[in-house]
Amino acid sequence: MTEGTHFMELEAEAVKLQKAQKTTKEIVKEFNGVLPWNYSLSMSSRKDFLTLVVDGAAKIKQSELASLTCWELGLICREVGLPKKVLNILIGLGPEAGFYLAWHLMLTR
Repeated sequence: MTEGTHFMELEAEAVKLQKAQKTTKEIVKEFNGVLPWNYSLSMSSRKDFLTLVVDGAAKIKQSELASLTCWELGLICREVGLPKKVLNILIGLGPEAGFYLAWHLMLTR
């Protein structure tokens, strides 16, 4: 959990520095990620937090071999008042959940 918090602090600082720049950048406000089994909470913290800082939405599919740390992160976010559909955690076998992540009707391009 400490490593995830460290990533959040780094990303928040990067956003602050970016706002101080005079150049404009287009920020993608949606993140869809498939995370590895060995450090899914660190990766999720890093990707989700940056997306949420810019008022985006994140959809995360963690490996079926991973522990339920990302699921717990989702429960904590809901408990502290994060609105539904802002952070979506998918848990399931790779092909089925990955297909849902890639082709879900809510994904518009």
